[in-house]
Amino acid sequence: MEELATFLEAHPDVPFVDVLLPDLCNVIRGKRLPRADLEKFFREGFQVPSSIMLLDVTGEGGDPGGRGFSDGDPDVCARPVPGTLQRVPWFGEPLGQVLGTLYDLDGSPCNVDPRHVLSSVCKRLTDEGLFPVVALELEFYLIDPDLAETGKIQPPLLPASGRRVRDTQVYSISDLEGFSKLLRDVSRVCDAQNIRLGAASTEYAQGQYEINLHHVNDAQLAADHAILLQRVVRGTARQHGAAATFMAKPYREDAGSGLHVHLSLVDEKGDNVFDDDTEVGTPVLRHAVGGLLETMPEAMALFA
Repeated sequence: MEELATFLEAHPDVPFVDVLLPDLCNVIRGKRLPRADLEKFFREGFQVPSSIMLLDVTGEGGDPGGRGFSDGDPDVCARPVPGTLQRVPWFGEPLGQVLGTLYDLDGSPCNVDPRHVLSSVCKRLTDEGLFPVVALELEFYLIDPDLAETGKIQPPLLPASGRRVRDTQVYSISDLEGFSKLLRDVSRVCDAQNIRLGAASTEYAQGQYEINLHHVNDAQLAADHAILLQRVVRGTARQHGAAATFMAKPYREDAGSGLHVHLSLVDEKGDNVFDDDTEVGTPVLRHAVGGLLETMPEAMALFA
C-alpha cells in the first residue's frame, strides 16, 4: 500500500490506472481502474477468468486443457506486481499502469500465468545454485496506421519529407535520423519507467528497427522490460502518426522480426557456468543446448 500512496501523492492528476495482464501470446489484457478503486485492488485484487491467458492472438478461446467452456470459465484473482506502478508518459492524458499477476482463489500461483511459469523455472535454477543473466533484443516494423489500397500493411511516411519508406539499408544512420524524434521519445519514456535501453539500429527491411535492452540479473525483470518496451514503442509510434508491429512476418517478401535472447548462467560466485575458456564451452552449456534442441520444437507456434 505504501507504493500506491506514494504514486497517488506524486501524481494527483492521474484519474485511471491500467492493470496489465500479458497472456501467453504476449497480448496485454487487463482492466482500467478508476483512481477510487485502486486501494481496494492493491488490498484485495480483482477477479478475472484464468482463460484470458490462453486466448489466441485473435482473442478466440479454444478451451485448451478444458479451461474456458468445459470448466465453466471460473475466476481467479488478479493482484498487482510490487514495484511496477508507473505513470504512462506517452498517453495523451494522465494515466498510470501496473503489471498484474494471477493467483488461484486459494492463494496459490495460477499455473497458466506466464509470470508464474517463468518464476517456477527461475526457482528451479536458484535451487541448483544457478542464476540467469538475461538481455533481450526486439525487432519491429514501423508501419503506416492506414492500410494500402490492396488491404495490406504498408511502410510509414517519413515525418520530414512525407515520402514513404522504401529503402532497405541495414544499420543506416540516415534511416535512424528519419524517425529520430520517435526513437528519442521511446528512449525518454523508457528512462522514466526505469527500462534500460541499449543500442537502436535499422534492420534488413523497409521500416524495420531493433532496440536492445541491457543485461539484468533477473529473468523476470528482463521479461517485464521486453513487454513494457513493446507497449512504449506502440504507444509512442501512435503519438507520431505511425504504428508499430512486432509480429514475426508482417511482409511476406521481406525479412522477419525476431526476439533475440541473450542468456548466461552464473553460479554463487558470479562465474559463468557456460564458459571454460575453450571454444566448445562447458558440459553444462552442451546440455543446455541439447535441451533447447529437444524441447523448442513444441513451442514454435508460440515463438511465431
